[in-house]
Amino acid sequence: HPKVKKTSLVLWCLFGASGWWCANAISAELPLLVTRLPEAESLGNLLSFCTQLGGFCPLIYKAAEQYWDLGVTRTIHVMQAVAVLTLLACTVCWQQQIFGRSFPLLVLTVVGGGVGCMTEVTFWAYAISAPTRCTKAISFG
Repeated sequence: HPKVKKTSLVLWCLFGASGWWCANAISAELPLLVTRLPEAESLGNLLSFCTQLGGFCPLIYKAAEQYWDLGVTRTIHVMQAVAVLTLLACTVCWQQQIFGRSFPLLVLTVVGGGVGCMTEVTFWAYAISAPTRCTKAISFG
């Protein structure tokens, strides 16, 4: 087994956890959101549903892979940037409403769920060539 530094293992662990930070960060704000948005108590169910809708992103990614060379590393970088931009957008428009509903937040939650689901498709494809200890670390994250 190749020797892997502990700092590298910590970074691999953080890498493994990073895919779901966006969706989890939105859900973590649920107590605040429930008191301030029109969906009130049903917001938790709506956010959960929107997160699950993000599960279609890997299907779209796999279909697009048939036509374009997307590259795993490039896709991971784009997904991490999308997650950060999604959270920044949430900070700006979490209270915005369209037709009396929190559509911007719900759409951003779909995007966050999509980024989380994409980790299962892309992170493991990237990590497969790494030493076993690194793949165990990403799994722990």
